[in-house]
Amino acid sequence: MESKVTFTSRDGLTLVANRRGDPADPNVVFLHGGGQTRHSWGGTAAAVAAAGWCAWTVDSRGHGESDWSPSGDYRLGSFAADVGVIVEEIGGRPALIGASLGGLTSLLLLGRDSPGVASGLVLVDVVPNMEKKGRRVSPALRKPPNRLRPTTITGSGRRHLTACERTSVSETDAGIGTGTPTSFPHDPTVARPRSTIRIC
Repeated sequence: MESKVTFTSRDGLTLVANRRGDPADPNVVFLHGGGQTRHSWGGTAAAVAAAGWCAWTVDSRGHGESDWSPSGDYRLGSFAADVGVIVEEIGGRPALIGASLGGLTSLLLLGRDSPGVASGLVLVDVVPNMEKKGRRVSPALRKPPNRLRPTTITGSGRRHLTACERTSVSETDAGIGTGTPTSFPHDPTVARPRSTIRIC
């Protein structure tokens, strides 16, 4: 059984969630990453609900069907406060599962604001301690910035698209250096953080 539920943040935003499973079962709250929605966790939440949990998937502020902040308040502390409201309303010390932004949000909530409100925390694609020095990009990977090259985007059940891929990305955006432009070649074996895909 799945139902749509809304919550109200402390600053008056409507936060939208889906609940799967029996409300009498122990709660688990799934928090998506930046640029994603609650539907990113849909399949996992359904499986967890079938295993005897009450699974909640939440759209963070400014994502999916939840309200955008009129004042542009997307501070990590505000995301954490939103999760705090949801946890308080559903009760029962839920387990929190957070991917990327959702994981950072959960860490902040449990580490600073309300350490006892959850029964557990699972982090996906985020770590509690980051390497402050970052990492360097090998000179072999560097190419002239802003070079566009055609590529084909494919996906299961999707049509083929021809695109131009901007292969430059700043090291600041990638979190790996001082901000000088850096390029990553179009090579599927090379990780390219936050590259931009443009449809031609």
